[in-house]
Amino acid sequence: MHNSKSIPKQALVGQNVSPPAGATVKLSTTDLNNLMQALDIDVIAMTEILVPRGHRVEFGTIDVPGIHYNLSGMGRLSIDGGPTIPLSPHLLIIVPPNTPLTIEVDGGNRPPKLISRDCWTRQEGILRVAVPKEQPEIVQICGFF
Repeated sequence: MHNSKSIPKQALVGQNVSPPAGATVKLSTTDLNNLMQALDIDVIAMTEILVPRGHRVEFGTIDVPGIHYNLSGMGRLSIDGGPTIPLSPHLLIIVPPNTPLTIEVDGGNRPPKLISRDCWTRQEGILRVAVPKEQPEIVQICGFF
């Protein structure tokens, strides 16, 4: 028999307390904002990734951790050439520094086509990776901190 106990958010925020194994803790927007401010994080780069069906994008290494948030779409991600992780909406992935990754979406019988660096543009300080005139399947935002 599994007994599930709810842990008040206030018990976890600002204290060195770990929830029980398997517990899900949801923070309010205010608590999350307070946590991010308390961490004293500098944003190095922001990236918007738009991957259409039948394409893939490869990222090399950067000397800081990356946070990848999948806004919409289904596909897969591979970290440092490892096994693929299914991407679904609202999935958050934290990648350690100096770790390459690949994001891809199936599109038929052929292997996904690499999105070339010619499709990487910078606007207002944000790097945008997108294939011109193609509808994206994956829409992801990434921050390097």
